[in-house]
Amino acid sequence: MNGKIDLKDKTSRVDYDLHEKLFKKRIWNLEDLSLFTGFSIKTIQNRISEERKKKTRSKQGNYLPYTKRCGRLFFSPDDILNWIEEGE
Repeated sequence: MNGKIDLKDKTSRVDYDLHEKLFKKRIWNLEDLSLFTGFSIKTIQNRISEERKKKTRSKQGNYLPYTKRCGRLFFSPDDILNWIEEGE
């Protein structure tokens, strides 16, 4: 995995009604993030796993922002938008 996620292809298939519904939620789970980005749940899990192995969360950089509670991953829609806007 090269650590880069290309969003150019993903944005051409945007479902705006779905995104509007998603942004009414304050916290997303893996399924919500997958629906928003178009990436599979496994791809998201792999990205987080790679970041944890490399400990890139501890460095200043563009890591995928998430919170883990009771073994589940949660995402803030605002943090995800900032992450996308920052790019890599």
